[in-house]
Amino acid sequence: MPHQLLAKDGTALVSGEKIKPQNNREGVSADELLGRETNKPKARATGKVQQLFEEVSALPRRQQDKVVEFVSAFVRQQQQAEK
Repeated sequence: MPHQLLAKDGTALVSGEKIKPQNNREGVSADELLGRETNKPKARATGKVQQLFEEVSALPRRQQDKVVEFVSAFVRQQQQAEK
């Protein structure tokens, strides 16, 4: 039986098949919206760099490319300065 999101009077508001998982900023899955149990791993602490790159991954591809270009050049420069 398909999962449905029901109003208080029992009428179907949204069928589970119509909710498509999307990469949203809130990080809420379709399963969570429908009240299904999820095996989502517990949140873990992340470093500043990883957290920033997760935010960068939400940017449009062209902007991501600019960030990668800048960071790559910076890292190469730092590596050469250490030699």
